[in-house]
Amino acid sequence: MGASQSQPAAAPPSASASLREKSAAAHSSSTPPSSATTRHHSADRRLKIDAEAQAGHLSHRPASNALAISGMKQWEKKIQDDPVSRLAQLTLHNASANASLHRRKAEVVETFVFNTALDLEVSPVSNQMSSGRCWLFATMNCVRLEMIKTLGVQEFELSKSYLHFFDKLEKANYFLEQILDLYDDEIDSRIVGYLKGDPVGDGGQFSMVANLLIKYGVVPMDVYPESFNTSRTSGINELITRKLREHALILRSLKRETVAKLSNTLAPAQAEAAADKICRQRKDAMMEEIYRVLVIMDGNPPKPDEPFTYEYRDTKNQFKSITMTPIEFLAKFAPGFKPLEQVSLVNDPRRQYDVSMTVSRLGNVHGESPVFYVNAHIDAMKQATIAQLKGGHPVWFGCDVGQASDTSRGILDVDLFDYEAAFGFKFGMNKAQRIDTGESSATHAMVIVAVHLDSAGKPIRWKILNSWGPDAGHKGYLVMSDEWFSEYVLETVIRKDYCEEKHWKLHVEGINKATHVLPPWDPFGALA
Repeated sequence: MGASQSQPAAAPPSASASLREKSAAAHSSSTPPSSATTRHHSADRRLKIDAEAQAGHLSHRPASNALAISGMKQWEKKIQDDPVSRLAQLTLHNASANASLHRRKAEVVETFVFNTALDLEVSPVSNQMSSGRCWLFATMNCVRLEMIKTLGVQEFELSKSYLHFFDKLEKANYFLEQILDLYDDEIDSRIVGYLKGDPVGDGGQFSMVANLLIKYGVVPMDVYPESFNTSRTSGINELITRKLREHALILRSLKRETVAKLSNTLAPAQAEAAADKICRQRKDAMMEEIYRVLVIMDGNPPKPDEPFTYEYRDTKNQFKSITMTPIEFLAKFAPGFKPLEQVSLVNDPRRQYDVSMTVSRLGNVHGESPVFYVNAHIDAMKQATIAQLKGGHPVWFGCDVGQASDTSRGILDVDLFDYEAAFGFKFGMNKAQRIDTGESSATHAMVIVAVHLDSAGKPIRWKILNSWGPDAGHKGYLVMSDEWFSEYVLETVIRKDYCEEKHWKLHVEGINKATHVLPPWDPFGALA
């Protein structure tokens, strides 16, 4: 809790203040009011003119560390004297740098041929449209790969809108709970400022989708299809965020006033607990408003404890009808997908490996599992991923997809663009430095479905199932070089049977005194 602020010591009077005091004194004496007012305004105007003159004088004073025009002319001469720079200028002044500096070799090396792959592919390739729901799409792709087998179908999609609806609702509640907990912090404190910046953004982590799956289950897309606002989320996000910020001010004020009032008769802890009870009654009414917005803009979702009916024809053209709850549907048709028996391995080279990490105040379902990672060496992540693919299961992963990527062609390769040929320099930061400077973080979640191994069993390239529709990349898929995996993959989700024992042990132990607690603005607090 923030301590109360002490009053600052009085500052010495400024020149303008002294003049105003003199003017006021003159006004209170025998001087006529009109004359005193004139002198007061004249003094203020004179000070303003003097200040502007001083500022102008300083602004034209030459500084030794300022950029010199003569230096720029020398730089330009070097460019014009260099034929490579002139050619680069002719090429790039009217074209995209990435399109112009694209290495042909990457297209030849990164072929879509893999010797270790799952025995089936999803159909159709999903499209998250204008939304940031990649983490939900990646998870649903993993689940539906199991359901395609158990349902006996070729084409099948799960509803991402269903989980999206309840994720928004849960995030709104989570945010208001954080506001109640931080009621005594200043509204412009770093933590409160960060939380109110984007309280219901589309992004998420695997720990968060695990919470949703356990509480809400899943439904087929036919049961709760996409709507305009689930596919284009900016409008609903803006509405809910605006209302939540208003709710936050109300709850902060209510709790402060209630605690102050109850503190006269109760101990501090008791007063705060009693205030929380009163505030949560108000919060319930606020959450009803948020629910109303979601229903109006997304449509009424199935309830996790109420049966729905799903009818379809299997690969033998036999009619099937299923009636069960969303939670039952997940358990029956994806029995091997157990959210709590999967560990999020991350590669943060800034920190010690083989330790657990969590992110403070990052989550969606209040009171359930927080975001939790095990920091692992990148080679351990690769070996676990290969083992899981050989076991017949896809791998959810988070990465910095905008780096060294040509998603139109479906290529992720660190050698994809030759910037040195045009600009004469290389980018020299390593992975840890990119993370530290904010150059790199998890921006997208996808699914690894295949790998190509050399004769020694080492990975050469990986096949990626994306969620940008069949027209992006190679029919909706990407190929990722192994070096790109090393540099830009930040997280993989591995099942219990395929991760190292020490990593699973850390996962089971959960948060303890040895766990590294990261602030929410840490790059590993970024939501894919």
